[in-house]
Order: sequence, then structure tokens, then C-alpha cells
Amino acid sequence: MSTFGQALSTAEAAAAPATRSIQVSHILVKEDEAPKLDEAEEALKGGKPFAEVAAQFSRCSSAKRGGQLGWLQPGDFFPEFEATAFATPVGCVARARSPRGLHLLRVEEERMRRDVQQLPAHEVPQLLEDPDQ
Repeated sequence: MSTFGQALSTAEAAAAPATRSIQVSHILVKEDEAPKLDEAEEALKGGKPFAEVAAQFSRCSSAKRGGQLGWLQPGDFFPEFEATAFATPVGCVARARSPRGLHLLRVEEERMRRDVQQLPAHEVPQLLEDPDQ
């Protein structure tokens, strides 16, 4: 334990549970447009940038942003989509299905966030006066 009694040591902070977030882009088509998704996938395999392919094929409003959905944490999106997205390595493309349709998704980046409890500012002076509290 540190000098401040209740403060977390570096090891304790590192042991705090981590939440994985992923940055995802996607291409969305309707269920009956599966051949369109095949065409998008072929364009990607041919080297066309994901953002261009999303702008060309996706029915989602995110197409204007190259298909970017932003950062997702577990529980943020449709479970079927998340199951695939969180199982997909960074830089890889995968197919998913959700109530909105068929997706071709790409995991752009991932990060881990540790949830460490922070003391309210008004409690710090009291803790400094009486570290054994």
C-alpha cells in the first residue's frame, strides 16, 4: 500500500479489469443484396481502399465517413455484429449479420482501457491529513 493509504499501487492499478474497445468501419447492404457485398469484398481484395468501397456500396449513413462507426465496446451494438467484430483481428475484414442487414466490417484499431476508481477532489485533502482512514 502506498503512502496515501487508499491509493492504488501501480501493480494494483495494472490488475484492474480492462475493457477492450475496437475502432470499426463497415459496409452495410440489405439481406437480399448479398451479391453486392461479394462485389465490395472483391474490390477490397483488389486493393481498393475500404473507405472508397464503403462510399460506393454501403447503405449506411456512415458511408460518407468511409464506413467508420467509431470506437465500440461490448454492449454498444448488435450482439451478432459485436461477436464477429471482437473476434476479428486488427486490420482484417469479416462478414457479419445484424437486424439491419449484412455487413462487411474491418477492425481498424484496438485499445484497452483500465477502469480505476478516482477519488473525488474534495476527498483528497482529508486523505492527505489522515492516510490511515
